[in-house]
Amino acid sequence: MSGAQVQIAPPEQTFANWLAAWGAAQTLVTVPGTEAQARQALVDTVACMLGGRTEPQARAAIKALEESGEAGGSVPVGGGPGLTLGGAALINGIRAHALDFDDCETAGSTHPSAAILGAILAISSSTPLSLGAVLEAWAVGYETIVRLGQALGYGHYRIGWHATATLGTIGAAAASARALGLDAEGMRGAMTLATSSSAGLKLQFGSDAKALHAGQAAQAGLRAALLARAGMTAAADIFEAPNGFFDVYGTTASRRGGKVMAEVELGAATRDFPVLRKAWPSCGYTHRAIEAAELLAAELRPEAGRIAGVRVLMPEPYARVAGFPGARTAAEARFSTAYCVSATLVKGRLGLRDFWPEALSRPDVQDLTSRVVLEHLPASDELEDMSPKAPDTVEVQLSDGRKGRRTIAEVRGGPTRPLTAREIVDKFRDCGGTAEMAEAMLLGERDLLLRDIGIHRETRPA
Repeated sequence: MSGAQVQIAPPEQTFANWLAAWGAAQTLVTVPGTEAQARQALVDTVACMLGGRTEPQARAAIKALEESGEAGGSVPVGGGPGLTLGGAALINGIRAHALDFDDCETAGSTHPSAAILGAILAISSSTPLSLGAVLEAWAVGYETIVRLGQALGYGHYRIGWHATATLGTIGAAAASARALGLDAEGMRGAMTLATSSSAGLKLQFGSDAKALHAGQAAQAGLRAALLARAGMTAAADIFEAPNGFFDVYGTTASRRGGKVMAEVELGAATRDFPVLRKAWPSCGYTHRAIEAAELLAAELRPEAGRIAGVRVLMPEPYARVAGFPGARTAAEARFSTAYCVSATLVKGRLGLRDFWPEALSRPDVQDLTSRVVLEHLPASDELEDMSPKAPDTVEVQLSDGRKGRRTIAEVRGGPTRPLTAREIVDKFRDCGGTAEMAEAMLLGERDLLLRDIGIHRETRPA
């Protein structure tokens, strides 16, 4: 990756032409720090894939693939049966997203790396991809998703689209095209073909289908790149044309992609919209409330039976996503601010085990969850994703009269409070990997073949 600024295409070019001309160039031009972000994304996402390998969504998907005759030579991250290339991408994406522990970004409101790396790592299991090639492909996929998000705006996510499924599919297509060595025409074709598989609704949150969306984005994006390589074409102006992608998926506040691309510095997405890496395995909209609850638990040291009441104040768009009142399943619990706050107050911290069946059925946590009041604060149409201008507040009232209140504006793991490299390695080990494997991806030479790191071999369950 190079650090010089570049302008590839004139403003009148289509969105796909802009991205493809930059993303397929022999030397990929990016801002300083992009490779470090790509390396951390790789370690963080592989961790989530390892941790998600035994989750019910992943097990069900493998069973379905086996029953449909999807055996092949590609092994998903964390091991398992050999599958077709598309089947491995599907499983990689599902595993990455099953714990809701994978990274996110705020321009498009997506979980970018689950889709992007779900596809690239499927390719790497059967094709000798170097670490450098994987890092560059990730950068192309991330740039694509961020610039799509800038064009559509938060309104795309807010009206009900699961952007990981819609934008992630196109990002995975661009990334796959880079990994497969397609030229600019091929990459443009992959992106435009991918729009025909761009779908998924937020109403699936709290169910197994949410993780499926990330897997389908990886699978469909990779398939689009393979179709483009085979010579299939699609409408070149599918993003910009009347009734095209931006019209159908956008809102009145959305912008035309070509206009956005004319204003941005190509290769600067990681600087403009840094990756958010998760400190807790739950919906990102629960995280500020979880941290507030951690601070209150340390301050008040409450016993569950002595907590008289809990009140959580969240902006309405965030609360609507993370507002499950109870937690009958792990999928629901990850989208229940009430459960996440209650478990944190009772135990002092929240971790992977708090979404296991025995933890979900704890009477003290269930009782407190039922008594949490989640108040939806009005939000303007101009609200952006995870905006520090719209913080979360947790209030706790104890039966002995003591009270506590904490407000968190900047999310841990976000741009102003990023996880450290050591924290990412620790997360990798918590999810079932080894420090040596993580450090190979963080520090290894760019010409190291990714399959030599061993991520496709069978690993112990998390």
